[in-house]
Amino acid sequence: MQFKPVRSHVTAEVVPVRFPPELKAAVEYRAEIAATSVSDIIRSALRAFLDGPEPDQPIAAPKPRSGSRPPYQRGPTHIG
Repeated sequence: MQFKPVRSHVTAEVVPVRFPPELKAAVEYRAEIAATSVSDIIRSALRAFLDGPEPDQPIAAPKPRSGSRPPYQRGPTHIG
């Protein structure tokens, strides 16, 4: 049986995040079978990532191939 952590008196900030449909479905499924919330799954994953080893260098976006933009980049490449 899993117990939910007791909420502190500190107000948490809501951070909207966009997920591709397949990732959203996967995290919802995992939350359901673990009897927890999607938010708990995401917080746990983020804590595990941040508690991991420090990268040698800052994480940079992959360089786009010639003539293309990465799929995560939408709209104009600059504001003019």
